[in-house]
Amino acid sequence: MKKSTLIGLALLPFIGGMMVLPCPQPAAAEANFIYKRSTDQNLAAKFKNISISTEEVGKNIQQELFDAEKKAFDLKMNQLKSILLERLIKEDPRSEGLGSEAFLQKYIIKVQEPSEKEITDFILERKVPQNQVNQQLRDRIKAYLIDLQRKSAIDLWLEQATRENPVEVYLTQPEAPKVEIPVTKEDQSKGALDAKVTIVEFSEFQCPYCSRAAVTIAEVLEKYGDQVRLIFKNFPLPSHEYARMAAEYGLCANDQSSEKFWKLHDIMFENQTLLAESTIPEFAEKAGLDMEILKSCIDSGRFKDKIDLDLADGNRAGVNSTPTFFINGIMVKGAQPLEEFSAIIDKTLQK
Repeated sequence: MKKSTLIGLALLPFIGGMMVLPCPQPAAAEANFIYKRSTDQNLAAKFKNISISTEEVGKNIQQELFDAEKKAFDLKMNQLKSILLERLIKEDPRSEGLGSEAFLQKYIIKVQEPSEKEITDFILERKVPQNQVNQQLRDRIKAYLIDLQRKSAIDLWLEQATRENPVEVYLTQPEAPKVEIPVTKEDQSKGALDAKVTIVEFSEFQCPYCSRAAVTIAEVLEKYGDQVRLIFKNFPLPSHEYARMAAEYGLCANDQSSEKFWKLHDIMFENQTLLAESTIPEFAEKAGLDMEILKSCIDSGRFKDKIDLDLADGNRAGVNSTPTFFINGIMVKGAQPLEEFSAIIDKTLQK
C-alpha cells in the first residue's frame, strides 16, 4: 500500500473480500479504429457515409459519464489541496527546520485515541453484522476514526488560512445531469407542495442502507422545513423476500392517510430485521391503521401496478441499487451523510 498523501486519504470500506482478478482471455477481434482530431466538436466518428455524433455517444450514459468526470475532478482537487497545504506549511515561520509531517503533528493535528465505546457506536450505527466483528475489524475502525480526526484538523487549518483570501480555482467542475422523475397523486410524500427542492427517493424496507438513509432524510427535513418536499417511491429488490409486501402495505397505509404511512414507514425501518408475512400486519396495526380497510386494500391488489410503475420509473432513471435519491433531478446514490444532501440543496436554494 502506498503511503497516504497529506490530503484526500482514501476511506476504504471495512467489510469486503479479497480482490479477485479475472483469468486472462485471448484477445478478441474488434473493429479497426483510427483515432484522429476533428475540427467538428459534434462529430464522434465517421465510417464511409455513416456519421456518429458526440450526442449519440453520450445518450443514456450521462450519469456514468458524470460519475467518471466527478471522480477525475475530485482527484485533481485532492492533489490541489495537497500542493496548497505544502506551500502554506513552507510559508509558515514555525515550519523552519521541520518537515511537513512534523509540522502538522506539532501544530495542527491533535489526535485523541478513539474509545472502545466510539468504536462500538460506529459498528452499531453502520449495522455491521455481529458475526463479522473481531479485533482486526475494530483496529481498522480505530485507524479510520484517527484518519478522520487528522483530515478534519487539516481541513479546518486550510479553511482558516484561506478565509480572508479565497483560493481561485480554474478547474472545470462537472455538472450533474438532471433526470425528470414522474410524480403521481398515489406517491407517498411529505412537505410543502410548492417547496423549491423536491427529493425523490427510491427505497425499500428490507434494505439496511435504506434504514440508515431514512435517519439522514429526517435530518434533511428538519433542517430545511418547508423548503424541501420528499417523494417516496418503492423499489423492492427481488433478493429481499418481504420488501414488495411491505411496499404494498405502505401504499395501502398512505391510502388511509399520509400520516399513517410515515408512521408505518418508521416502524418498518426500525424493525426491518423482523419483517415477515406475520409481522408486517402487526406493524400496521401498531401504526394505527384501520385493519379492516387495510385488509380489503391488500386483498384487492390495487397497488401492485403502482409498485411496478415505480420500478419502471427507477429503471428508466438509472436506479440500480437502493437507496437512490434525485434532488431536483440530480442523482445521489447510497446512504450519504447530511453534508452530501446539503451541498446540493444549498446550491439549489441559492439560485
